[in-house]
Amino acid sequence: MRDVARMLDAMEASQSSDASAQAPHVASAYPNARSSAASLPDARSQRRSTGSSYARWGAVAAGLLSALALFTTVLWRRRRKKPSTSAEPPSIVACFAPREAPPSIERNASPTWVYRTSPFEAPPWQIVNDPVDLSLPPARKNTAAAAVPDETHAAPSPSSLDRLRALPRRDAEPLFDDMERETRGALGMQNGGERARSLAQLIRIRLARIERLSGATRLFAIRDLATEHDDDPNRDAPSVIDSLIDVQLAWASWVRGTVASARLDEADRLCDQLMIGNDNAIARGLHRRGEVWLRRATLRRSSESLPELQEAQRCLDEAHTRRPEPETALLVAQTAQRRAGLLPPYEAAEACSHALVHAFLAEQHAECRVEALACRLQTQMTYEALPQHAANHDISASLGRSLAAAGLLSPGARLAVARARLLTRDAEGAAAACEALWRDGEADRLALDLWREACACWATLDAHDAQALSASLRHLAVARSTL
Repeated sequence: MRDVARMLDAMEASQSSDASAQAPHVASAYPNARSSAASLPDARSQRRSTGSSYARWGAVAAGLLSALALFTTVLWRRRRKKPSTSAEPPSIVACFAPREAPPSIERNASPTWVYRTSPFEAPPWQIVNDPVDLSLPPARKNTAAAAVPDETHAAPSPSSLDRLRALPRRDAEPLFDDMERETRGALGMQNGGERARSLAQLIRIRLARIERLSGATRLFAIRDLATEHDDDPNRDAPSVIDSLIDVQLAWASWVRGTVASARLDEADRLCDQLMIGNDNAIARGLHRRGEVWLRRATLRRSSESLPELQEAQRCLDEAHTRRPEPETALLVAQTAQRRAGLLPPYEAAEACSHALVHAFLAEQHAECRVEALACRLQTQMTYEALPQHAANHDISASLGRSLAAAGLLSPGARLAVARARLLTRDAEGAAAACEALWRDGEADRLALDLWREACACWATLDAHDAQALSASLRHLAVARSTL
């Protein structure tokens, strides 16, 4: 191993000596190598300067070409937009030329629609534009009422106001305007008792117009009317006090609870003022006080209203004794009929007799005939329903036919006619009468209960129209859900 290491060291030493000996010979063989290497940077810098000069000349040439192209484009656009000198100037003559009528368009005639009824259709609804009192049955409206007579030189009568109340709102408003304007004109030219009567008539006209309102608007209007004439010199006249009692009674019918009681107390105070004077004034005051007690009875339940009805009966009987009048006789009969439904059988029979006597008296006058017939019919049915009294439905049926032929009926009279038909087993006619009440917006709970009884009796008949009965029951369900 030692010999091998020595041999390798000797070989390395000989190689390094040979390389150092050959280096001078290589340098002498290439004498220009260093000079050529020194000349390389000069050639490179010359080529770079030549390339940069070419780039500058190219940029200058490109700028010139772009400027020439821009100038050419601008010149071409100007020549294109330049208007021709041979064109005529614009004129506005054409704007004032007459226009021709457009050609007429022929319209096709509207097609004829054919409506086919179906047993499953909804019942027809009557749209009533007049306000509806949700707390009381609305007054009956008759669109075919007679025209109001010409009363230009006379104060409007209560009958003319009743006819105006029966008219639709859009037909009655112009007539109310004329009556109020004429009454105000007469009020400014009268003195004494005539002026007091005109003032009372003006209050009643305004009250009739307020009755057609609803909600808070009606309450604000009736409040203003009650205090509007407090400073008038004829405020304490009997006719004006009588009209103010009407205002308080109407106000009490539109409110409930203690507010209604307060209005009735004020009406009772006005009755005390009205009774100051002769027998006629006392009779009139008792008559109005009886109306106040009847209104108090409506504020209580039917089964608890007997004391109020007894007091009303006492006042009305005394008023009719002092001064017999058809209106007082009718109120006496109606109060006695209401008392008969709350008294024991023996006393109820006496009350029915009392009611029939005064209903006969009131029936002799044309203005009270229809209401007196309705009171007779209701009294007869109440009497026949008493124990130990034989029912004679022939009398009730005869009164019902007479009442139905009397013309315009109140909701209570129409309900009495329907009940009379039910007593005579005319269930279909009774149901139709109740349905007519509902369609006219005058049905109440009593009418719906009678309608249900009529349908139940109708179903027990041997030969009856099942389809008509089902339609009546469907309408009854709709009525009970919407009332």
